[in-house]
Amino acid sequence: MLWVCEEIICRLGDNENLTSKEKEYLIDALDYKVNALKGLSRYEQSIIVCDEIVHRFGNETDIELKQQVAEALYLKAFALFGLKR
Repeated sequence: MLWVCEEIICRLGDNENLTSKEKEYLIDALDYKVNALKGLSRYEQSIIVCDEIVHRFGNETDIELKQQVAEALYLKAFALFGLKR
C-alpha cells in the first residue's frame, strides 16, 4: 500500500494549484502513509509525513482538510509517545 501512496504523492505533491478534489486525494494518501508507517512501528518516518501534512494543509479553510490536519497532529503525538519523546 505504501507504494500506491507514494505514487499519488509523487504525482500531486509538487503542484501548488491543486483542485479541492486533488487536495483530498493528496491528504488521504499522506494520511494512509502515516497509518501504514505507524503500523510498521516506523515512527520517525511517520512524524516526517505528519509534519508534511501540517505544512501543506495547515492554513486550509476547508473543514475536512482542517480535521485531517488535526488528525495528523494527533498521530504525530502518538508516534512521539511510541518513541518515548
